Amino acid sequence: MSFDPNQFSPMWEALPDSAKESLLGPPSKELGNMIGDIVHILGTPFRMIKIVSDEKVEQFAKRTKEKVSAIPDENRDSTKLPIAVKTIEDAKYSLNDEGMQEIFSNLIANSLNNTKNVDISIRFSTVLSQLSPKDALFLKKIHDAKYNNILTGKLIVKNGDGSHHPVTKIVFDTLNDNVFLGFEQSTDVLSSLGVIEVHKEAWLVSDEYNSEYQNIEELLRTSGVPNNSELEKGYISLTTFGQAFLKACLE
Repeated sequence: MSFDPNQFSPMWEALPDSAKESLLGPPSKELGNMIGDIVHILGTPFRMIKIVSDEKVEQFAKRTKEKVSAIPDENRDSTKLPIAVKTIEDAKYSLNDEGMQEIFSNLIANSLNNTKNVDISIRFSTVLSQLSPKDALFLKKIHDAKYNNILTGKLIVKNGDGSHHPVTKIVFDTLNDNVFLGFEQSTDVLSSLGVIEVHKEAWLVSDEYNSEYQNIEELLRTSGVPNNSELEKGYISLTTFGQAFLKACLE
């Protein structure tokens, strides 16, 4: 499959001759330089209206060029250039954050590497463009978590009518000595985008998990909660889509 410049005719007309030659030549020819050129071109309107600085665009171009240039010649694959170009386009809105730059750069480079791009979808950059830096941080916590699972727990009080209300915030536990708060909104965002599945009325069962749930409950009970409160256990896992998305963006 060859790259068809007509798919991106406005961008194609704006490219310098050197970038056009790279696109139409052998896949391995100056691929990193070509990607850097496209970053500069697509970032120009945002630089002009001061949404993003020249420094941030240059930083992103350099970071992405280095990742693409590091792909071995035999693994460089131009068949998914449309995905790489769309990812660059979508990245414009996130260039002010270095963490987001890193993730977008990973996705661009991986889309051009035939050892990593088999499961990469054009939807990935759309999903990534909808994440805040905090959402991306939560995604990294899932990536770094043991088994890519995060345990959740909060204390609730049951009412006489069978309903219940929370008396604490949710605690997240990565199973590797990392317990944290404050990512409820990110959980909702990633769940709505199909990246994670939130299990609110189910929990993981093994001695390892049980001891972690006990630790969560002990931590929550240090904050002066009602005696009749009980732990509502849950966990967060990656969907099949989320597994491929996480691998493409963070590895």
